[in-house]
Amino acid sequence: MTHSNTPKAQSSEVDIAYQLLLDQGRSRNYFDLIQDVLKLRNLEMEPDRVSAVLTQINLDSRFAYLGKGEWGLRAWTPSRSPRKSSSSVNLLNKESVNEEDETDLEDEEEKELLLDDSEEDSDSFEEDDSYAEPSHRPNDDSWN
Repeated sequence: MTHSNTPKAQSSEVDIAYQLLLDQGRSRNYFDLIQDVLKLRNLEMEPDRVSAVLTQINLDSRFAYLGKGEWGLRAWTPSRSPRKSSSSVNLLNKESVNEEDETDLEDEEEKELLLDDSEEDSDSFEEDDSYAEPSHRPNDDSWN
């Protein structure tokens, strides 16, 4: 599929803006970009039209706002990885990482103490006859 520098009459304003950015290969100030789009469509620069085109650009995922009124194409921006590098997280959050390590250590110590206590309880349970189960069981006839 080939693209020409002259937008077709049926192309939407947002498609024309995309093609302009693609052809020029650089970001543009939104006002200048919209001005060129409206010129190519032979439309006047009215506030409602400027607002409508800017809204279309803002909602179109092909565009990326770069700040200070500059718009470019999303394909030009580095993709954001869903995974964070553990080294950068550690460098940025060194203090909080150390706090988490201390908390983990405290949790482990607490678990060990609980295990020790439960072992002592089970030992005393076995030695104490007052907890023994009754030796007699009702026969099946008693349930009738």
